[in-house]
Amino acid sequence: MGDQNSAASMLRFTLAVACFLAAMEALSGFMGAGTTLSLYLSSAWFVFTASTLLIWPRLSLRGYQIISVAVLSLLIIRWAYSWLFSPPVQVIIGLSTGLLYTPLFMTITTILMSGRGKTICISVGVIMGLLVSVGGSRPELAASYLGDWRLGPLIAAVYTVFGWLLTNWVAERKALSIRTDETEALAKKANTDPLTGINNRRAADSWMKEREDSARRCGVIFIDIDHFKRINDTHGHDIGDKVLVEVAQLMKNSIRNDDFIARWGGEEFVVLVSSVSQEETSGIAEKLRRNIEKLSKPELPSITASLGVAHAPQGRELSEAIKRADVGLYRAKNEGRNRVEVEQAA
Repeated sequence: MGDQNSAASMLRFTLAVACFLAAMEALSGFMGAGTTLSLYLSSAWFVFTASTLLIWPRLSLRGYQIISVAVLSLLIIRWAYSWLFSPPVQVIIGLSTGLLYTPLFMTITTILMSGRGKTICISVGVIMGLLVSVGGSRPELAASYLGDWRLGPLIAAVYTVFGWLLTNWVAERKALSIRTDETEALAKKANTDPLTGINNRRAADSWMKEREDSARRCGVIFIDIDHFKRINDTHGHDIGDKVLVEVAQLMKNSIRNDDFIARWGGEEFVVLVSSVSQEETSGIAEKLRRNIEKLSKPELPSITASLGVAHAPQGRELSEAIKRADVGLYRAKNEGRNRVEVEQAA
């Protein structure tokens, strides 16, 4: 959808520019410049583009596709008129319009059609070439060297090859986008805890590895749900799973956007915070403890948690801080639970 959204924006901008140019040409026609035919054409084009822009916010992708095909069809009709019926003085203007705008709208249409525009683009090239071959036989065009028999096959070949290359490029872009999305989905799945939907230990290890060479201060908070085995034994594993999910989402909503939370394993979680002092890390941990203690839902038992905190003055000390936070966690559990213990560096 990314390329299609870009093509839709390109279509809207092009129509806005075309609307402005049509208004200027119609205005000059009312002032006596140009021919009556050019005045009618520019006025009709202005009405079409202005109407399209007015209803644009209500259009869907299907609407964008219809408009792009309609504009491309109008360009071909204008091209046909220039070669078959237009007075010699108007031929060059019509041909210039076709040569300039047709490749642009072929590109937009092909992207919006998401690879289904190959038939349209190749047909456009063939039709344009045939019209040149037929219209080039008009005697009044001979003086402008537009009756050369080679022009038809040349334009047909150029636009057909362009359409073929364009549709292949769009198809390759779509395939690449699909592969990229699949790769990102697999990477996200590999780094996401399937029960709680937050990061898993693998993602936490990657987060810490990325900051090994960083000089930024980091804080580590280990969280363990108190008496979790008792919750499972008393209320069942379904309730135990709900406790894990609710606690994970509560903590995720309680930390800053730049902080990192992961399920470490079992009923243990880890929160990694950066650019904080030891006192700030302790404050975040205490806030998490209070929020967990206040968590109240009819289907859940009362919940508390023990937390261990350690601080790393630099990223390279994170691995040591992990060990100290783990020590702090077990001290919190041994000293009564539902508390925060800060483990100082040796």
